[in-house]
Amino acid sequence: MFQWARMQRTYPGLDLLFAIPNGAYLQGGAAQRAAQWAKLARQGARKGVHDVFLPVPMQGHHGLWIEMKAPKPHSADVSEEQAEWLRQMVGQGYAAHIAYGWQEAVGIINLYYGREK
Repeated sequence: MFQWARMQRTYPGLDLLFAIPNGAYLQGGAAQRAAQWAKLARQGARKGVHDVFLPVPMQGHHGLWIEMKAPKPHSADVSEEQAEWLRQMVGQGYAAHIAYGWQEAVGIINLYYGREK
């Protein structure tokens, strides 16, 4: 998706699209991962924050949040925290979506900019 975004020249502000490594894989056993997450949480990390953000106002929205999920057959469930983040962001005037694979994310971005998928 980010390779596609870098190649686009007609989307104003698309170069501001960035990833949030909130879901980065933590190393070690359960106790080690818990300790790592606790440290990240103290630094401001929050469960449920979506993976990608586009801070460009468009079509009455303040910006676009995208939660990335693997497409079928490897699709993952949306967590309660991710669903709540989506609801909260929509309530604050943002567009927020779940994308199953990079192609679906591109379609969401196209629609955000008012273009066909």
